[in-house]
Amino acid sequence: MHLFPTDILHTLEFDKVLQSIAAYCETTHGLERVNNIKPQSKHEEIVKLLSQANEMKQMLMFEDKLPEERTFDTRTIIPLLQIEKYVLSEIQVHQLRRNAIQSGNLIKFLHNNIEKYPVLNTMVQQIVYDKKIGQTISIVLDDEGVMRPNASPELVKIHKQISNARRELEKEFQKALIQLRKSGMLSDVEESMRNNRRVIGLQSEYKRQVKGIIHDESDTGKTSFIEPQEVVIIQNELFELEREEKRERYRIMEALTAEIAIYKDHFASYQWLLSVIDMKKAIAKYAIQIGGVQPFIDKKQVIQLYNAYHPVLYLLNKKQHKPTIPLQVELNADNRILVISGPNAGGKSVSLKTIGLLQLMAQSGLLIPCADQSSIGVFKKIFCDAGDTQSIEDELSTYSSRLMKMQKFIFHGDKETLILIDEFGTGTDPNAGGAIAESVLDKLNQQQVFGVITTHYANLKVYASNHPGVINGSMLYDEEHLKPTYILESGKPGSSFAFEIAQKSKLPEDVIAKARSLVSEEHIKFEELLKNVRIEKEHLRLREKEFKQHEQQLKQREAELKFELQKAKEKQQQFQIKKLEKADDSIQKMETEFKELLAAFKAAEPAHKQETQQKLKAFINQNKNTNLRNRKSQVRLVEKEIPAGTLQAGMYVKLAGGDEMGLVESVIKDKAIVVFNNMKSTIAISELSLAENPTEENKKPSTTKLLLDKEEEAAPEIDLRGMPKEEAMMELEKFLDSAMMRNVNHVRIIHGKGTGVLRQAVQYILKQHIGVIKHNFESQNMGGDGVTVAIF
Repeated sequence: MHLFPTDILHTLEFDKVLQSIAAYCETTHGLERVNNIKPQSKHEEIVKLLSQANEMKQMLMFEDKLPEERTFDTRTIIPLLQIEKYVLSEIQVHQLRRNAIQSGNLIKFLHNNIEKYPVLNTMVQQIVYDKKIGQTISIVLDDEGVMRPNASPELVKIHKQISNARRELEKEFQKALIQLRKSGMLSDVEESMRNNRRVIGLQSEYKRQVKGIIHDESDTGKTSFIEPQEVVIIQNELFELEREEKRERYRIMEALTAEIAIYKDHFASYQWLLSVIDMKKAIAKYAIQIGGVQPFIDKKQVIQLYNAYHPVLYLLNKKQHKPTIPLQVELNADNRILVISGPNAGGKSVSLKTIGLLQLMAQSGLLIPCADQSSIGVFKKIFCDAGDTQSIEDELSTYSSRLMKMQKFIFHGDKETLILIDEFGTGTDPNAGGAIAESVLDKLNQQQVFGVITTHYANLKVYASNHPGVINGSMLYDEEHLKPTYILESGKPGSSFAFEIAQKSKLPEDVIAKARSLVSEEHIKFEELLKNVRIEKEHLRLREKEFKQHEQQLKQREAELKFELQKAKEKQQQFQIKKLEKADDSIQKMETEFKELLAAFKAAEPAHKQETQQKLKAFINQNKNTNLRNRKSQVRLVEKEIPAGTLQAGMYVKLAGGDEMGLVESVIKDKAIVVFNNMKSTIAISELSLAENPTEENKKPSTTKLLLDKEEEAAPEIDLRGMPKEEAMMELEKFLDSAMMRNVNHVRIIHGKGTGVLRQAVQYILKQHIGVIKHNFESQNMGGDGVTVAIF
């Protein structure tokens, strides 16, 4: 990553962003990591860093919370484990254990939430948490890092001896104290500690009357502190036991240090993880504060920022309860360089620094304050020329220093370079400065660099209007109230509004008038042209807004009509369903009544047969003109419409309003070739409706299938050939009953000639059937005596 000049991060206030992030760090190591954040140039690395920051932000904002316990900076402790026979202190080992346990909790948490935070999980994939570390240390140290009294059998023994010695000391000391108190030799301070020994305070005039060791006396000399002879031996013994305890504690820590030294690499990885997590949390907390999001990182060079803010300015304005105007900018292969013009203090420099800072932040893995749909590319070189760059040491003026930078920009600039130049060409004679600036801009444009440039020079605005790759941008100005709006608008140059600002500054009118007369006529015309362009563009913007509103209203009305149409169709369908249900009830009732009459006729005694026959005939005459099947077919459900572009070969369809099903052979634009009963027809798709695919069972015709579903001229028929007599008779009776109920005029019964058994059985059934008035054989050319025609 090539950044130029060396103070670019300071110039673009990247260092202020890091300071704000560092304030959220909880560890010194995490803070150091934040201060070392630098822009990256590898696409994959940038995406990974941004994704980690975004996942951490989501974690902090919503349901999940990372395990949080106090951790320590153990970077100075870990190297000590490599020193042979080095003994760590209890507090040092305790800190290593706390870091290990916290790291284990973090690793477990991330593993349990790998689907939510897959990128953060990549940080812990290679880190191993060994439970033995905590278990080993916990045998010796308690949760506060203090050595346990039972850390070793020898330590238990020594502690017991010390307890006994202290009890004995207390007993003898109190005994001596009571005796001396009775004798009136004690001073106001009866007992104390001197030289780590327990002593009695005596009035100095009695000090030679008590056997023991004098350790000290008061400042006034009135009190002497004596260790009675009775307790000297006991305290000597206690002192020796305490020294033994220290030696045993040292031995225990020596063994423990050696035991955990093998985990030095683990401790190093835990320290790394905790510091990185601390840094990621700080980055996420700052992102939440500024409204930072993860932009799309494009593999192509592009800058598309929507509703973008300068984070430092945003926080400052927020603190002062002031609004921050968002920035919109689009740079791509067609428009790589943005030339921003407009009035002084109108926001040109802030816009330039916002774009530069957000680019640095994103390439550093920091979430940026902008809209979610924003996207940026990756630049391997970012160059900046902003602010006063006068060099006293090198004896260079500001302009000379800027020219030196331009030389570097030209020498190193390419299509992977982003340049940022504030107040381009200023610092020298305007004519010469403008010409040099235009020449430099032309060279940079030829090198296909990306960039943002601010200027007042008219020739640079003209260049941007006439050369591909460069686009004008202007900071809008409220001409009515004579104040800047801080809104950047791409696509048109801006005016300096020098005379308007002069008027607002209450410069004398005669001075302003004189200034106007000194300006060239071409400049005045150019400014007028800019003004007219702004007015025209605003007019077009309002027209476009009005058009979009009308378009939105039309879309809304279209949606309403579609909704109303759908409701009407549903209502019609419900109505048709009710009609169908009513028809079905009527049909079922008629069928039931007919079957009852037919059954009664068949079961009637000869004496009552004629009466039953009359009832049946009356029923038939009553329903003579009622075709039950047609009644059903008249009641149709709303056909399934065919959505545009969805009809394909192999689908089944029906003609709108019809029952006959056909198979689509091919589709040509808005028409389809459909096969109905082996006949091809070309039909408009609008006249078709979708049909359910017939099952295999439905596709196979039954021998006894009634061909009564269509009103055909050909008479319905049944083929009984090959059937056993009993089965044939049952099928024939069903056939005749159904045909009569359907009000069919006549039927054909194919029984064949054969032995004549079936023919005779058919003749018998026809004679007995109430609906058949006569029957006879077919003509010779239609089957002769192998086929019988029955007339109802």
